[in-house]
Amino acid sequence: MGVWLCLLGLAVCNSLLLFISEFLINANKVGNSPEEIAAFLKDASGLNKTFIGDYLGEREELSLKVMHAYVDSFDFQGMEFDEAIRAFLQGFRLPGEAQKIDRIMEKFAERYCKCNPKVFSSADTAYVLAYSVILLNTDAHNPMVKNKMSAEDFIKNNRGIDDGKDVPEEYLRSLYERISRNEIKMKEVDLESQQKQAVNSNRLSGLDSILNIVVRKHGEDSNMETSDDRIQHMQEQFK
Repeated sequence: MGVWLCLLGLAVCNSLLLFISEFLINANKVGNSPEEIAAFLKDASGLNKTFIGDYLGEREELSLKVMHAYVDSFDFQGMEFDEAIRAFLQGFRLPGEAQKIDRIMEKFAERYCKCNPKVFSSADTAYVLAYSVILLNTDAHNPMVKNKMSAEDFIKNNRGIDDGKDVPEEYLRSLYERISRNEIKMKEVDLESQQKQAVNSNRLSGLDSILNIVVRKHGEDSNMETSDDRIQHMQEQFK
């Protein structure tokens, strides 16, 4: 199995990712159903987390089915929203492409709401709030951010996201405090850590690298009145 894991870890482009997945299936190293491939990506040790995120974010039919199966394998019932995000992001690194992030986080939001149907009015609320949590995590724990987002800022930025209604202030404040105290981090194998230190010395670590993509994408797709305020605030932090 070591040879196959090395191939997976060395994948560097989308066409190669898709080729390798098909190769492993044909070689009978992985089952051919989306559920079996998802289980392999979730449970096999030593896989490159960046590769997994890129693969799950692909729009090719098989990759989409695998991503759906992967997300649906999580049981978020009874979990706080940030706890679910932490659990979800343990197994892969969010890709750097906005459309890939969108596909993954939209499915996450749908799954969270299915497991916790009474928390939000719709999956759209969870989708928007997931982005807000990622941005807050970056704001709170990136030393480059000069002026940290306050709890009041976070609450203001998320007004009206629950089908035009406000998520309870107490809920948002508690979420803010947990994220501020405890950074959302992704587990990485030692090899990935070494690679990141070698080639990413001038890049932001953790979730920081997707900040600008997430902000820009959210601004393009959202019609909410709070979007411009949120985008402006986050951009100001990095001036």
